[in-house]
Amino acid sequence: MPILRKLLQAQRAASAADLNGTIEGRIGLVTGSGTILPCANAPVYLLVKPLDLEDVKQKAVRDGVFNPLLAHMFVEYVVGSPEIQNRLAYARTRTDARGRFTFANLPGDRWYYVVAQALTGQALASWQVAVYLYPRERVQIFLHNANAALPVCAPSAGASG
Repeated sequence: MPILRKLLQAQRAASAADLNGTIEGRIGLVTGSGTILPCANAPVYLLVKPLDLEDVKQKAVRDGVFNPLLAHMFVEYVVGSPEIQNRLAYARTRTDARGRFTFANLPGDRWYYVVAQALTGQALASWQVAVYLYPRERVQIFLHNANAALPVCAPSAGASG
C-alpha cells in the first residue's frame, strides 16, 4: 500500500508540474534614436481580470481635455487598491535593473493580464497586456512605447495642468 500511495503522490506532482507555465518579459522605453532605456524597479502585476481602462481614461478628462498624467495616476491608484489586490491580483513583482520580470509556476489554460507602470528619465508609461497561457508554456512579452495602454507622457509637461 505505501508504494501505491507514493505512486499516486508522484502522479499528482507530475500533473501539477504539467500545468505550470511562465510569463516573463521586459519593459523598456525606446528613444527617438532607437535606444532602449530599461525600466528598472517598475511594479508589474499579474491580474486574473483586466482593469477597465476606458473608465480610467474617462476619469482623466478635465474640462473636456484628456490628461495623460492623470490617467497614469488613476492606473496606479486602481491597481494598488485593496479591492484589486484582494480580488484580481494573482501575483506582483518588480523589474530588475535590466527591466526584466518573471511570473513562474502559473496554472495554464487561462487568461492573465500583465499590468505595469514605469518611469524612466522623463517618460511615464502604463501597460495592460492580455496573455493566454497554455500548460507548460513559456510566454515572453516586451512592453515598450508602441504597446502602452495609455499615451506615454512626460510628467513635467503635464504636471502644471
